[in-house]
Amino acid sequence: MTSYGIAAVVCPVPNRRKGYARHMLRLLHYVLAPRDKLPPFPEAWGAPPEENLGDAHFSILYSGIGKDYYATCTIGEKEPGWVYPGMLTRVWDAKQEVEVDQEGWEWLGLEGILALEPEMSRRIERDVQATPEGQKPRIAVLPYP
Repeated sequence: MTSYGIAAVVCPVPNRRKGYARHMLRLLHYVLAPRDKLPPFPEAWGAPPEENLGDAHFSILYSGIGKDYYATCTIGEKEPGWVYPGMLTRVWDAKQEVEVDQEGWEWLGLEGILALEPEMSRRIERDVQATPEGQKPRIAVLPYP
């Protein structure tokens, strides 16, 4: 499935709080998704974007401001836009107090982490494929293409 990741939405300081970012994300639905899966483009918004990739099954939006704002970036005039379906995450809080020379453990720098990414991608892909099929799509954001 084709999907897109939106990493940041930034407006220049003089243009903030005027609705530009929200409207840009509204328009983005009409650039990424198949038009036949969307409500009609609202006349009040002007002309629809000329560009239409039309192949997105879903998108991942990384947010620094929380989920509530992005739901207001509607699809059409009323349908909630970017919604947060919930997700599972794993976080390891690596404290500096941990002894580096513990048997079986090794502290990794950036080079060590980058070297692990291809193998981690293979493992994640294998685990997702081994999960029984359900009614919902399964995705994994891989650290390496």
